[in-house]
Amino acid sequence: MKDQSEQELQRRDKQKLISVLGDERSKSLPERIQPRH
Repeated sequence: MKDQSEQELQRRDKQKLISVLGDERSKSLPERIQPRH
């Protein structure tokens, strides 16, 4: 059960990240778009 909720949280986080990335793209901030490891 915990895994499911965690997965949903991750999915929500990803969606948030995607919308944020879209905003950053409009502002043209490549450093934000590139994944950092």
